[in-house]
Amino acid sequence: MMIQVGDIVRTSYDHRPLVVVEVFSGCRCPAYLVQIDCDGEPCNHECECDKACPLTRNDPPHLHLVCVLAEVHAKGRWRTTDHRYYGGYVHITPARLRCIWFDGMTPGGKPDVIDIVGHVRGSQLDLFAEAC
Repeated sequence: MMIQVGDIVRTSYDHRPLVVVEVFSGCRCPAYLVQIDCDGEPCNHECECDKACPLTRNDPPHLHLVCVLAEVHAKGRWRTTDHRYYGGYVHITPARLRCIWFDGMTPGGKPDVIDIVGHVRGSQLDLFAEAC
């Protein structure tokens, strides 16, 4: 099982259930703090960090997730202000992801992981799978 839209997840930041509403894969962008702290060394880009960043270009491709709280998702409507963004994750097992940025740790010193704990019935992928 790999992460997909409709999965219910829990993060090491907040144990409330979240529902994945978007998944972006294959990214090689630098970590957010690397981008904002960049002074142009060693690439001379300064404000234009990209996937060719010499500081991170050898990192594995990673995922970015957009989630909403499960209680908000259950209402059937949410706004972009309800989105929670998680970036820099790779699968370490089919049901667990870890962040590759900042040594994979939360600011509190715990491992930065996301666990897939279920799937919302009736998501687009479920409907497609049942129709086949």
